[in-house]
Amino acid sequence: MKKVLKNIEIINIRSSISELMNEKLPIKTGWNISKNLRKIDDSFKAYIELENKLIKEYAIKDDSGEIILDNDNQPKFAPNNKEKFLKEQQELFNCEDEFEFLTIKLSDLDNINIKPSTLFNLEFMIIDDTNDK
Repeated sequence: MKKVLKNIEIINIRSSISELMNEKLPIKTGWNISKNLRKIDDSFKAYIELENKLIKEYAIKDDSGEIILDNDNQPKFAPNNKEKFLKEQQELFNCEDEFEFLTIKLSDLDNINIKPSTLFNLEFMIIDDTNDK
């Protein structure tokens, strides 16, 4: 199944797939989920690389060129640079990529404790076969 995703969606989907991969799943379901994760990993890595470039460009640096972090361990920005960073980060969030995903059956997720947010993020790759029984 083909699906066009924005980077912000890729981030959420990658996190949800990673959560699901920690569960004991039927072999084919685990295989399909693993393959789907590999498909989005290249786009995710490209996103991280570009976001890091933006951080390096706009973040406050110390005398040795190291990025200064705030109390939450996030890069610090001068007010004017933060606006520029957030604007460009938003553009990066909205960049798209197309994927061919393998589907999984909802019935294969029975007896697995899955958060609703995970199901929501992965809904597009789940086939509801529970009415077929």
